[in-house]
Amino acid sequence: MVTLSSCVTVTEFEIEQGLCDTREGSVYSSIFIRDVPDIQDHHDQHQFHKYFDVTNDGSIDTEAQELLTSLKSQIVTKYSKNLNIHQVQWSNGVLDEQSEAHRQYLHNLCQNFVEDIKRQVLIRVSERQETQDEMDWLFEELSHHMALCHKKSSIFCGRAQLLASICQSIERQDKCTHGPLVIHGPSGTGKSAVMSKLAEGVRKSLGKGTVVVTRLLGTSPQSSEIYSVLKSACFQVCLAFKLKPPLAHIVNSYNELVRFFHNLLSTVSKKNKEALVVIFDSLDQLSSNDGAHRLHWLPKECPPKVHLIISTLPEEWNILNVLQEAIPSQENYFKVEPLSCEHGQQVIDMLLTTVRRKLTAEQQELILESFRQCGQPLMLKLSFDEAKRWSSYVPTSELYVAKGTQEAIRFLYARLEKKHGKVFVSHALGYIACS
Repeated sequence: MVTLSSCVTVTEFEIEQGLCDTREGSVYSSIFIRDVPDIQDHHDQHQFHKYFDVTNDGSIDTEAQELLTSLKSQIVTKYSKNLNIHQVQWSNGVLDEQSEAHRQYLHNLCQNFVEDIKRQVLIRVSERQETQDEMDWLFEELSHHMALCHKKSSIFCGRAQLLASICQSIERQDKCTHGPLVIHGPSGTGKSAVMSKLAEGVRKSLGKGTVVVTRLLGTSPQSSEIYSVLKSACFQVCLAFKLKPPLAHIVNSYNELVRFFHNLLSTVSKKNKEALVVIFDSLDQLSSNDGAHRLHWLPKECPPKVHLIISTLPEEWNILNVLQEAIPSQENYFKVEPLSCEHGQQVIDMLLTTVRRKLTAEQQELILESFRQCGQPLMLKLSFDEAKRWSSYVPTSELYVAKGTQEAIRFLYARLEKKHGKVFVSHALGYIACS
């Protein structure tokens, strides 16, 4: 709580708080002082009390004058670059507001004020633009993952029990130290869709103010190596919680960045305000650079109000085994099972709605028959991408649906090669892989 001294006026207090006691005062201030030369020589004139503090008998209030002079001297000395002084002439015992000199004074003051404020505005806009340019890479990364999450969760169905169990675990662990949660399952079972849906659902469990950091790993250059993933996550968390971002020497060192990431989670926890949920989907999609798959960068314990949710394939890079050794509690593991046939039908209906197409009952049954054999949403999506090109008059005897995800992917590549040529497709995919 700020208290005012009995000899400090509200105006002086505001000047000190806004100008003298802040680092920004010398940068964001414009100071205009009106000076009336030799006015004290005319203290017996009838207009004098308008410009000076006087006592009951009409004489100068010396104490007030000394305080004013001290404050003005402090401002003039410290902020000379921000100073604009305008003199007003006192003649014949009055301040003639109708004189040419006074009109010129008002003109100069207004012009000076407008020019100075324009300069201030342009400086601030330029600084903000520079800051935005520096952070463009982060905003672009966030936009990418937000859009991808929205796309995956828009056709999500089923998994209600799995999502409820994960959210209950998050809510139960929110006020204590706990380990990261691990989502695992075979390729194509819909782990990324579950993670995308969790990014929406955790706010219902922990509150609307919950900060969610989501990375669908391997879907962008910035999310393919653990160094760049941690860098973008640290900057996003600092921005969300109004904390100082990592300095250059930290960003330029992988080990320092990992240490900063761990300390940042503790700092957020100690604030004891909004919860933080970090979602890293598909650890198996990370490059092996910096020993990413050995998971030295991953905190094995999360402090209160901080949650880490990660997903991986069960066998790729031995990641799941490494996790089970570091996080032995089986309560932290959730397996994504194959999707039921009923939910498969719902997915087909939603996909058809998004492209405004229809399939005949026989064509839908052909897809579902293949889906029953594996229950993988990815295979269903790939089969649908082929099926939406079917015409309704084509008999089902002439149609074929892949029996698994790998075969569906081969069908996709074969169709691309048929349309664009094998050389073009193979070279394009090669360039994508190298990038």
